[in-house]
Amino acid sequence: MTEDHLSDLREQLEAAAQAAAETEVKKHLARELHDRVAQTLTTMVVEMENFKVEQFGRQSVITGLNDLQDSTREVLNSLRRLLYELRGESVEQDFVASVQANLLTRFEERTGIRVKLSVSGEWPQKLAAQTALNLYRILDEALNNARLHSGAKELEVSFTSGPDGHLVMSVADDGV
Repeated sequence: MTEDHLSDLREQLEAAAQAAAETEVKKHLARELHDRVAQTLTTMVVEMENFKVEQFGRQSVITGLNDLQDSTREVLNSLRRLLYELRGESVEQDFVASVQANLLTRFEERTGIRVKLSVSGEWPQKLAAQTALNLYRILDEALNNARLHSGAKELEVSFTSGPDGHLVMSVADDGV
């Protein structure tokens, strides 16, 4: 091998190692942001909802809380988009695989709550990007609500199709 060829090979190896290191840092940062910041924001939205119940007859307080919840949800949605980018994920490419690997498995590891997933044969292999992202967020919120409020030991998530062709996603738990 010539010196030029060895130099090119070294540069390629260094670039590959750099890219791998950057990917790992991004994934670690995404996990930390999800586990700390996103979960805290989600809890804040839920706690504000609980506090609103206590404010019966105080419309100005309820209105203020609604505004705070909307703002918090906007921040949370922006954070989730950033997390997808950091992880290099694309939920619309294979929605079910993404949900299993990036949402359900991590949820089980974090909480110890077992999750069973069932997918009907009518469920499409690919979803439109916005549909996939919205369903992913809804499911994430439903899992967090079950974790926070149900005392469940096991959840069942199912993806089916209704008689009219609409997609149906359901979450059931064995909690209260």
